[in-house]
Formats: sequence, C-alpha cells, structure tokens
Amino acid sequence: MGRIAGGVVWFIHLIVFLFGTIGWAVPEPWYFGHIPLIVLVKLNWVIWDCCVLTELEMKVRNDGVERLFTMDLFRSLGWKSLTPELTHFILNRVFWVILLLSLTRAALIFL
Repeated sequence: MGRIAGGVVWFIHLIVFLFGTIGWAVPEPWYFGHIPLIVLVKLNWVIWDCCVLTELEMKVRNDGVERLFTMDLFRSLGWKSLTPELTHFILNRVFWVILLLSLTRAALIFL
C-alpha cells in the first residue's frame, strides 16, 4: 500500500514540478496559478528547509530511503554526478529565472 501511495505522491510532485517549470508559458487561465504556486514552493523551502511533498512521499513509503525529488529525477535521466548541494544551488537559480519570466509575462498581459 505504501508503494502505491508513494507513487501517487511522486506523480503529484512531478505535476507540480512540471507546472512550476513551464507554467509561465501555458495559456490563460492556467497561467494565473503559476506565480502563486512558485511563491508557495519557495516559501515552503525557506520556512521548513525541505519540500513537503518529498517528506510526505518518504513518510508514506516508509522504506528508509532518503529522497530528494529533483536530484532523483535528474539522476534517473542520466545526470549521475548531481549532489544535494548542487541540486539546491541549481533549483534556487532556476526559481529566480522562472519567477522573472512569469512576472514579465504578467506585466505584458496587464500593461
């Protein structure tokens, strides 16, 4: 049961990750949920210093494996040398670029 529930949480995490990454480019009205989502994700990291979805997945799976969603995802795609520190560094930089893109698009829509 934990494996199935963990897979569901992982899939939800993947959807949130993909929307957070490319949400600035999706059509309206979906676009308007992008800025609040990425701000909430960043606040989650600043306040708790972890991802709630990753923690939930580890708790549901209860298999003793330490997980880091983005690092695990990119390692499965072939980036084997990725470390937790490098993952956090990249995610932080990518967050600011995506936020800038999303805010720029919002400014172009409303101006």
